Amino acid sequence: MGRNALLFVAALAVNLVWLLTAQGKTLIDLLLFDLGLLVSGVVLSMVALVGTLLAAQMAERAGRAGLARAFYRLATGLGLIPESRFASQVSEMALATQQEDYAAADALWLEVESHLGNPAVCATWAVANRAASLVYRGRLKEALQALDRPEAAEDSEKVRSRPLFPLAEAMRLNNRASALIAMGHFDEAESCLAAVGPGADRHPPLLALVRLNRAWLAWHRGDREGALRKMDVPEHGPAELAWALLLAVCGELDRAEDLLSRKGGRVCPEGTVRARYLREMAFGWVAAGRDHRTEALRHWGAAAALPVPPGYDMLAAARLAEEWGQTEAAGLCREALRTRAPESVWAASAA
Repeated sequence: MGRNALLFVAALAVNLVWLLTAQGKTLIDLLLFDLGLLVSGVVLSMVALVGTLLAAQMAERAGRAGLARAFYRLATGLGLIPESRFASQVSEMALATQQEDYAAADALWLEVESHLGNPAVCATWAVANRAASLVYRGRLKEALQALDRPEAAEDSEKVRSRPLFPLAEAMRLNNRASALIAMGHFDEAESCLAAVGPGADRHPPLLALVRLNRAWLAWHRGDREGALRKMDVPEHGPAELAWALLLAVCGELDRAEDLLSRKGGRVCPEGTVRARYLREMAFGWVAAGRDHRTEALRHWGAAAALPVPPGYDMLAAARLAEEWGQTEAAGLCREALRTRAPESVWAASAA
């Protein structure tokens, strides 16, 4: 039970003792007075919880992840039932992942995991967010294991009928596709992306990531034109830096630079290490496309030094650096792949 709820129960107990002893109230008086007090307290707690959740969602939409996390933490304390605390903790865990506060995300997962057996909670939503946290750290096998948790497959019909479930299922499939693409299992990834339903359409940040995965998948299969056709980049998309990198790798330099001139969006907040990696790699590929080799190598070297699991873009940079005769720079890129993304197919190719 949340701390605020415990305080409420303790206050109610003290009041009961006071009524029975100091005031000499009868049982009827007790029932009439404290039943009203109890109802009032529950109603006020529910109003406070709803208000706190609304404030958290508004802060999240405004890109104020730190403030949103604080509100979700408060909502966890206000929650009188496990289901409401579970929802607040999953939301806070997702924001902790976006902010790269992985220690907090792991701690919240331990709390969330203890509720997965509750038939009233959406386990699919929880494991999808857990998998995202693991994929961002290059822990691809663990991500797939999280997505295969039996509790997610056993979500009740009541849970599946909620508006949240289609979004949760789309997240689960897209995060599985992200892990599979990085591991080189392209056919399985394509099946996951093909199964993504309309749940993603109602959530622009997720839709941007689904489209991004589809475009990368086409590129990895050697279909540059297919990748470009899938690049339906929103006017103000939530993952501008990730899109900019893919556009730069594909040789769409002007479009990449246009996106790089904007700030990072909600999926990759400006100021995170991942945002810095994407920005450095994208600028490097733009420079390479314009044959500014020294500038390209400088950006790629900066990206290789960051504690982020690199992707195909780093492997391609290593190969291009070797073509230019820059073996030292190529070695830095390959070392980053081997040490920070050892489970990826790109690391195997970098050996």
